[in-house]
Amino acid sequence: MTTTVIDIETTNFFNNPSPYIPDNYLVSVGYRRTLDSKWSNTEYLFFKHSKKEPTPNGSRILQDCLWNTDLLVGHNIKFDLSWLLECGFEYENEVYDTMIFEYVKAGGKKKKLDLSSCCDRRNIPIKLDVVKEYLKNGLGFETIPFEIVEEYGINDVNITCELYEKQKEELNEEYN
Repeated sequence: MTTTVIDIETTNFFNNPSPYIPDNYLVSVGYRRTLDSKWSNTEYLFFKHSKKEPTPNGSRILQDCLWNTDLLVGHNIKFDLSWLLECGFEYENEVYDTMIFEYVKAGGKKKKLDLSSCCDRRNIPIKLDVVKEYLKNGLGFETIPFEIVEEYGINDVNITCELYEKQKEELNEEYN
């Protein structure tokens, strides 16, 4: 079984990040997958950024990854998957949402469900939010320096991967 952890960045992140609004578009996608039961390095693809050329064959690379994925993992995966589908990518297999796991595990208690808070609860180290100031100043992922977008995106994929692994351990402890 091939598992892929994915994270996307889009335009209009805070105002209205819907893929159904014509001026919104996919900026970049990061992913990490299992190969022979071991995690690969994180790959990062650019699609539309003001200062970075699109990754050559990026759409084909991502579609091949999705076609060869049995389980797609993300934090708030409905966001990522709705964007991917609206952009014309195909995916029909299983999904796992680390955010939904946190919601269910909270059992009705109010807990923060953002990725940083979920990682903090499990002592998963996260890098400082390098994009926070840019977003606060009204810049979108399409105009934030691409090196920072890539660093941020790779970090999100990696910590989502760690969070997923910790959640699997918790499930195994509860049901074994």
